[in-house]
Amino acid sequence: MRILDPTSSAYLAARSGVASRHMIHVLARNRETGATEALGLWQGDDHLTIAINGTNRTYFGAGGLIGVEPIRAGIGLEVRMLQATLSPLTPEVSLLLRGYDARLAPVEVHRGLLSLETGQLIAEPIRVFRGWVDEVKLRTAEVGGTGEATVTLASAARGLTRALTLTRSDAEMRRRNAGDRFRDYADIAGEVGVWWGEKRERA
Repeated sequence: MRILDPTSSAYLAARSGVASRHMIHVLARNRETGATEALGLWQGDDHLTIAINGTNRTYFGAGGLIGVEPIRAGIGLEVRMLQATLSPLTPEVSLLLRGYDARLAPVEVHRGLLSLETGQLIAEPIRVFRGWVDEVKLRTAEVGGTGEATVTLASAARGLTRALTLTRSDAEMRRRNAGDRFRDYADIAGEVGVWWGEKRERA
């Protein structure tokens, strides 16, 4: 069960209408410097700097983040996928897709609640998704059309599907059992002559 701050709880309990905007924050590797850099996008009309978990984050608005599909919440270890649509025409999205290596980059999605009177955020945005960038698809626009980029995100449960590297090397298998030769030729490319049954065969 998600625990909300008192301001957000009162806002939702009032049932007088809800206005919200999604925010995406990515930690990707800069292709030129190799450093990990943060980049945020949100559905607002202007850029925004706000503290989340005690750290200031900058989110670029003005059309970079077009939309986020409905987010499914649930209990369990299922890997959930989420798609976000971006506009490749904005400089921030162009930097994310071309200047950064966003493959498997950590990502968080927050939802900010807006005041119906002022249109400003009423409290710290609520995190609704955490995971990694799984896939990026760019659609080139036809003449007179508009292009878009679709980013698929995988939830944090994806981390539980990774195999342990300790079981992949021959050295580690031998350390655990000196007679274990299952990975004897794991680092060799090409054919290796091995015994199979009683006949000498090629692998």
